[in-house]
Amino acid sequence: MMQRRLLHKHITSECPNRMVQCEHCEKEFAYCHTACHEDIECPRFPVNCPQECGEGEIPREEVESHVKDDCVMTMVHCTYEEAGCTFYDKRRNLKTHLEISMEEHLNRAWSTLLKTTERVNKLEEVERNMQRLLLKNDPEITDLRVEVGNRGELRNDMEKMRRLCKKNEDEIYALIRVVQIMQSKLNANEENHPGKPKKRNLPEKKNDDSKSPARKILSAAVGLGTDAGRIWRKRANRNDLAGLGSDYEWSDYELSETDVEESEESSQ
Repeated sequence: MMQRRLLHKHITSECPNRMVQCEHCEKEFAYCHTACHEDIECPRFPVNCPQECGEGEIPREEVESHVKDDCVMTMVHCTYEEAGCTFYDKRRNLKTHLEISMEEHLNRAWSTLLKTTERVNKLEEVERNMQRLLLKNDPEITDLRVEVGNRGELRNDMEKMRRLCKKNEDEIYALIRVVQIMQSKLNANEENHPGKPKKRNLPEKKNDDSKSPARKILSAAVGLGTDAGRIWRKRANRNDLAGLGSDYEWSDYELSETDVEESEESSQ
């Protein structure tokens, strides 16, 4: 418990949870976190150089750049390193080195400049040679570009052909499926009608049938247009049109005795 007259003083200056503002980064936080904020979190809190160069009051976020660019205790190379100088010492000794080695640095720089100039001249000569070579081979390069363009068109045509073949394959597979279905139906129909006659091939005409009496009358009737000839032709046409169940033997075409009699009566 606290007396009311002391409450304001407690809130403003004594409470460990009162909000305060950092004087370096202006961030607000609880007073009880002041030590943690100043030791770790505050980016602008002043610290000493980690290399003990004597520089103090360095904002924490600028320490890295100080060590890299300004700290006299940092080890550095000579500014004429590219010219061949091998100096590598603390930054505080660099100024003295530059003053002492000025003539040496000028000589090294001049030598490096001459080498660089010679290298540039060689590169320019190589570039000129390449330009001449390009001009000489320009027709071939043009032909190659045209060929590359044609190959690109050919590639497109091949892709179109692939798509067309794929489409045709799908149609062929569909037709094959239809044929298979029709063949299955035909096989099932033949199984359901086992006695249905099948077409047979015509045998060759035999030459030893001439002694048959019906054959003699038939031979004469065919050429003369008699009723027997018409009956024989009608029967032959009927067998050819039917095409099923006939052995196509000459006996199928021979006239019966009744047919012969009818033919003789009609001729009389």
